[in-house]
Amino acid sequence: MNHWIRHTLAHVTVSKMEWSTNIGLADAAYTATSTGILWGLKATLVGYASSFVRMNCTPKLFVVPYWVDRLRFTTILTCEANVSLGYFIFSMLVLAYRIWRVPGGLKAWKRVFSKKPIQHEG
Repeated sequence: MNHWIRHTLAHVTVSKMEWSTNIGLADAAYTATSTGILWGLKATLVGYASSFVRMNCTPKLFVVPYWVDRLRFTTILTCEANVSLGYFIFSMLVLAYRIWRVPGGLKAWKRVFSKKPIQHEG
């Protein structure tokens, strides 16, 4: 499944990306710290995502601190991506073939995805 997802995402092209986050934690020190943490998290996530898809734009990232005496958090992500309709259909056919090829077919896939993760002790 991971191979199929990576191969499919390699054909996706991002042409526009804007991500704005507003944050206020009712305390100036906490707001300033959280603003820096958010910058780092957002840059890391966008960098990681760019290893899977083609980026034809420079992502615009914003973190706006609100220096007010109340909690506030909003985020808006605007993204435009393109994928060829022909490749998308081909990719869905490959996935359908893989599901069909597995013993048990669709029921086996549903069972795998509905399982809860195993908790390891230690």
